[in-house]
Amino acid sequence: MNIIDYNQPDIFSVETIQREYIQLCKQYGIKEPLPLEPEIWEEGDRRWIYSIWDEVIKGIESDDLACIDLSLKCLEYMKPIPFGRITRSRIARSLKRANLNMAQKSRIRKLCKIKLDSGRLGTEFKDYSRLLVKVGFADMVLDFTDIDKDDPDYVVKYKKYFQLKYEETNCVE
Repeated sequence: MNIIDYNQPDIFSVETIQREYIQLCKQYGIKEPLPLEPEIWEEGDRRWIYSIWDEVIKGIESDDLACIDLSLKCLEYMKPIPFGRITRSRIARSLKRANLNMAQKSRIRKLCKIKLDSGRLGTEFKDYSRLLVKVGFADMVLDFTDIDKDDPDYVVKYKKYFQLKYEETNCVE
């Protein structure tokens, strides 16, 4: 049988995510963990094993704290993953609708700051930026008055956007 597996064999393998999910469920006191199993489709002599992140995203949408933590780990992982841009964008959009605790919000702020400072903004950063505005800036220090002339245009665009939103939400004059 020809197997097409859309999951990574390393730190985001199905088994690793399932194991980490169970540990996080114990940590958060979740009595009934979700059955995180990737969707499988078979046709003829082929079997497709779809990304387990689809199931994690469903968990985010049901406000499962363990799924939320797992998804933040995916966003914080700076290396490429299969369908990474789509997966990370979907995670960020789901997190925008989730009930996040303070630690999770802080992780999102830190992630956005690191990405912005590095200048390595993928197409998914558009969804990260919306998520950041949703969770709020809180303890973030945003002072983009010294926007570097050498910053790429897309970095300048986000810095100006964040400065505007920061001033709107924090009533900075």
